[in-house]
Amino acid sequence: MDKIRAKVHIKNELGRALLAEFIGTALLLLIGNCVVAQSMLPRPKLNEMIGINVGFGLAITFGVAVSAKLSGGHINPAVSLMFLSFRQLAPVRFVLYTLVQTAGAFVGSALAYALYHEVLFMTT
Repeated sequence: MDKIRAKVHIKNELGRALLAEFIGTALLLLIGNCVVAQSMLPRPKLNEMIGINVGFGLAITFGVAVSAKLSGGHINPAVSLMFLSFRQLAPVRFVLYTLVQTAGAFVGSALAYALYHEVLFMTT
């Protein structure tokens, strides 16, 4: 296992931070969109808004937990912009973070769509 870890380890700190932002954002959108898609399933609608709010809260928590140690856990271009405006994030990092967060959002949303596309477009 140590041999595999040594081969796939990213030595560049910026590369690790970008990968963490990508995975954290993808996880946020995957879990969040799956929670919303789950509410579209035909079942009794008991406490639907509470379930969506708790689900998105957990999605944010998981996304930040995955990426916080390596990149600060921004997982949102608006948060990165706030850090840039307070001069706690370099402009180059801001651009790179925004690009990988956008790509992660597309990947997470595409995965959620792939999981629920049959259910969401069923004719009732």
